[in-house]
Amino acid sequence: MKKEEIQFVRSQLYEGKTPRQIAKEYGLNRVEIQKIGKEPIFKIKMNLSGFFGKVFFVIVLSLLFIWIGYRLIKEPSQEETGQKLRVLAEVIHAKSVPDRWHFEKLPSAINFAEEISFVTSRLQILENSLEKHKRIPGVDILYKMFAGKLYPTIFISERGRTYSRQVVRTEEMNQRVGQIKKGAQEIVFYGRGDLNHPKIGDRTLFYDRNWRALFLPSLEGSDLWKEALFLHELWHAKSHRDGSIGAIAPENSDPWVDEEVEAHLIEQTVLNNGIDDRYRQALSELVRKDNGSSLQKFLHSVKAEDILGIDALFERPMVREVGLRAAQYYFDLSTTWISFYKKEGDMKKERREAYRLLRRIS
Repeated sequence: MKKEEIQFVRSQLYEGKTPRQIAKEYGLNRVEIQKIGKEPIFKIKMNLSGFFGKVFFVIVLSLLFIWIGYRLIKEPSQEETGQKLRVLAEVIHAKSVPDRWHFEKLPSAINFAEEISFVTSRLQILENSLEKHKRIPGVDILYKMFAGKLYPTIFISERGRTYSRQVVRTEEMNQRVGQIKKGAQEIVFYGRGDLNHPKIGDRTLFYDRNWRALFLPSLEGSDLWKEALFLHELWHAKSHRDGSIGAIAPENSDPWVDEEVEAHLIEQTVLNNGIDDRYRQALSELVRKDNGSSLQKFLHSVKAEDILGIDALFERPMVREVGLRAAQYYFDLSTTWISFYKKEGDMKKERREAYRLLRRIS
């Protein structure tokens, strides 16, 4: 091989080409090229190339592990977690059924025959819920205070006037109405057309301190969820009547939050007892999969199939129930997580802070 060819081969080898490539491209003898490639200068270069290649690979692999570790330990932002929970609520919504209202907005002159039948049957469900769940802590207090003292009215709004009208005028109901000062509790039923009224607004089921009345929609649907939500709100009525500090405390203050937590825990227990402990088991199974590092990370990790699996334990929700159910599921997952991973802490404080977290991100 001529001197010029040797120099050319060296330059090609230095650029990283293999003897096979050089021989094929330029018609040179591969054996001669391989001999040149074995010269000390090229051995050093190849060793250096291999060394730096390995270093580069290790650096890339290390960065990859650092990124994966960061993603695993990174606390999701409240905005990210809130968005995730809203997506899960939409998943429940997609499986919901249309609202089934029993009546629309009611004028005062209407013949209330159908409505009387409806509120009478609904009142029976509410009365039965007190009897059925009276062994649950909290409900036992409600039973002693309200059993046999509920009376139904219908919400009426016309010509600038808003009031409720007693429509069930049996002797028993008349006696209950006459015992308001002795603790009788008004249950106000409203129709679909009343959703536009500022008294109702975007609320579905609530206790109104000004009216000292519990408002319920004239919706059909799951009796178990009716019972749980009713007893939740009746706890607020009880607290108001008792003069509990939580009933008059500023929103989001410790006493106010504590009362909400108490009401949600009653709701949780009613739901669980209504399906023979399967609700608690489903919540616990999901929580056990977590490592217990952070409640917010756990909530962010909940998947659509997890929420659908929980919701499938009950009758399919109507559209207006979706938000109520989603809020309760997130609360119950949170308190279950706390019972697993915060056993040594102040349980009341942990639940309080969990409730505040849910309010911030929802």
